[in-house]
Amino acid sequence: MLGGYHVLVQYLKHYTITELPNARNIVGDMIFFADSYFHLDEENQYRIHLVLSELIANGFVHGNHMLQGKKVYVWLKIILPDTMKLLVVDEGNGFNLITRVKYLDNGSICSSIDRILENGRGIQLVSSLCEQIRYNKKGNKVIVVITI
Repeated sequence: MLGGYHVLVQYLKHYTITELPNARNIVGDMIFFADSYFHLDEENQYRIHLVLSELIANGFVHGNHMLQGKKVYVWLKIILPDTMKLLVVDEGNGFNLITRVKYLDNGSICSSIDRILENGRGIQLVSSLCEQIRYNKKGNKVIVVITI
């Protein structure tokens, strides 16, 4: 507390990922960075690893369509005492989240269980592991909030 006001200490780190295979090392570095502030237990390390891995993979596979030269950018913001924000941006054309969610909720239009499992699984997984998830209108930026 400073002069009667609560001070939120914030730390920011930015990453540019040029290829999906490089993501593993970068995710590890992000977890190490977060751990230096939060002293993460195994469950939170796993949760953050899963969220980051899924969002980065989605950016490369679904956003950038694995096109060479397209990148994924990640900003990691530590807000003490217990909050982490992630911003993941790809260079793709985005997607319509409302259409995707309606598609998943209406299983009758899916021709097979494989199609249901392939489309939207990552969004559901990330949503279940975070306190908040928001996409921009275009669908190529996602912000997630994780409370430790």
